[in-house]
Amino acid sequence: MSRRSSICLTLASVISAGALVSMSTREGLRFGVLFPGFGDCLGSDLHFAVARHLGRLDEPEWIARTALGGPRLFGLGLAGAGLTEILVFGGLALVMLAAVVLAAAGGSRAARAAVRIMGWWLVIGHGWRLVLLALDLVRDPMCFEYSWAGWDGVRVLVPPVALGALNGFLLLAAARRRPGSLMRLPSRPGVRRAFARLAATGLVVALAQTDGHRGAITEPDCLKPTHTDDLDVGDDAFLCGARSGGRYPGIPDRDLLAYGRADCARHPHSELSDTELSPICPLAHRDATAWFTAEEASYAVADAAADVFCDLNRHRPRIRPTHVVSARKWTDYGAIESWDPGVEEEGDWDAPEAPLIGAAPGVLALRVHPDFDVCLTAQVYRKRPPLERKGWEQVVEVGYRSLTGHLELYDPMTGENGLKVPGLQRGDYRVRAHFAPTDGDGPQVMLLMIFPVERAG
Repeated sequence: MSRRSSICLTLASVISAGALVSMSTREGLRFGVLFPGFGDCLGSDLHFAVARHLGRLDEPEWIARTALGGPRLFGLGLAGAGLTEILVFGGLALVMLAAVVLAAAGGSRAARAAVRIMGWWLVIGHGWRLVLLALDLVRDPMCFEYSWAGWDGVRVLVPPVALGALNGFLLLAAARRRPGSLMRLPSRPGVRRAFARLAATGLVVALAQTDGHRGAITEPDCLKPTHTDDLDVGDDAFLCGARSGGRYPGIPDRDLLAYGRADCARHPHSELSDTELSPICPLAHRDATAWFTAEEASYAVADAAADVFCDLNRHRPRIRPTHVVSARKWTDYGAIESWDPGVEEEGDWDAPEAPLIGAAPGVLALRVHPDFDVCLTAQVYRKRPPLERKGWEQVVEVGYRSLTGHLELYDPMTGENGLKVPGLQRGDYRVRAHFAPTDGDGPQVMLLMIFPVERAG
């Protein structure tokens, strides 16, 4: 191997090792085009199309994985923003491989041809991104600003790419041969074997490091977040949200956080939503908090309007009931039921089905529209009240047998916040249900008149 080849390979090894150390200690250096699809950006669109075709991944995970080194095989990324994990690190593995080839083959024509292929692989594999970035920079500065993240993107993209391309040129220089123009290193077999072993060791270390540098993938404790303004904050909260639904399964925590922070830098044009970014992005946290506050305020206004509606439509009985209870209820599927204690355990059966009201021993079931609140009122009488039909769309009366005197109307999906009806005892009752549907703006209205069955004689 010539002195020039040794010098070029040594420089390339130092550059690759420096890039590897830098990558292991700094976040965000593996980001290239993170935000394709902004306007008519030829360079960005070409980069996105080529990298996505090589990576065969769908959004949104494709954006992070290509930016972070691409999919992996035996620990190595095989496609993505840098084409391979080897390329991302300035070609350290290829530099070591070139040293092995030149040392083992003694600078033969086949060895130099193989090294030239490696060199062009590095030059083209890195340089095409710089060409496309320059194309967008010349054609449309807005593409440079939004698709390539502007000068922040240049800061994290250009150094590793430029170093990789430089190493490619160094390999091309190491493969050149000018007979008689350069001094040669001793060609004794022992020296050549020692150099080949050293280079092979470096190649194995480089491959192991590209596999292990990526960092840990943890499962954060999503049950113990740190709260600020009722929104989770901190790295763990971001990782919990990002990994929800099984997303980004192969991306280490450090790289996923770097992706989130790079996306935060583009706010409000970020790919992730404000809610997803809010744990690690103050601006997104501000906007998400404002949105949730506005949403809660709108819910409060709607609840207050519904309460007023229920108050204005409260029933005025013609005879005085012994007990009256009212509540505004919400149902998941339009079902409101009451089960006497022990009835559910005695038989495996559903509540009785009926268009408005159904009953069975110990069970009372109501059916309303599931998309609207219902103003529910229950009145208990000592005797049958007068029949009222005016203002009601449906009036249905059924027989109901109470096994324990317990009557609590609740949504069976949640089983909480039931409307307890007092004044009942074990025995037979009639339940008259009155129903008025919503007009599209206010709640539905349902009135239950409950009174004992009159015994003849």
